Amino acid sequence: MHAGDATLTGSLALSAQLASDVGAIGSGAAYLRAQVLIWLGRYDEARALLEDALAELELANDPRASSGVASGQALSLLAVLDATEGMLERAIQRWDSAVQRLREGSVDASSARWAVGSLCDAAEALLDRDGPADISAAAARLATARALCAGSGLAGAGAAASMSSFALNAPEDGEDRPLLLRLRLLLDRARGVTSDLDGAVHAIEALLPQLAGRRRS
Repeated sequence: MHAGDATLTGSLALSAQLASDVGAIGSGAAYLRAQVLIWLGRYDEARALLEDALAELELANDPRASSGVASGQALSLLAVLDATEGMLERAIQRWDSAVQRLREGSVDASSARWAVGSLCDAAEALLDRDGPADISAAAARLATARALCAGSGLAGAGAAASMSSFALNAPEDGEDRPLLLRLRLLLDRARGVTSDLDGAVHAIEALLPQLAGRRRS
């Protein structure tokens, strides 16, 4: 799978949060339109819309231009567009900037969700590219995502941040379940590449019933 295809699919999984996320660009209309344009493959229009929205925040000296959910979401989607068009280094820089902005100040469920999604996007793209330093870079981002899930409560009560005991305790039909399952799969994939192939295979096989259950729901 091409890195752009993987990251696009991963980011679009977050679209269910749009209606409830607070602080989207402007009234939310520009952001929603950008998502729809990406779905339709109209990448140039989506990019122009997102870049214009960020520029307007900066011109208005809006604090959301340098921190918060609004700019973080925009940068995350711009990174997806960069990766889709083959500009992976630029995409990774934007994902990292998005995460930094999303984690500034008080991290609520919305900002944590988008930060974890951006970290997963970057890690998956790096794992797909598989360059000399890509695996360690992906593992570092996944470790940050894992800790953020545990610290923010996205992974459920009592979730541990350690890789060996990381548990997905979110409700079976919880809105964060797909994101958490994606993170768990990426953690196991990185584990297989870096240290323990057999353990990773067994862990992924153990997840299959949960994935099957999700499809039936």
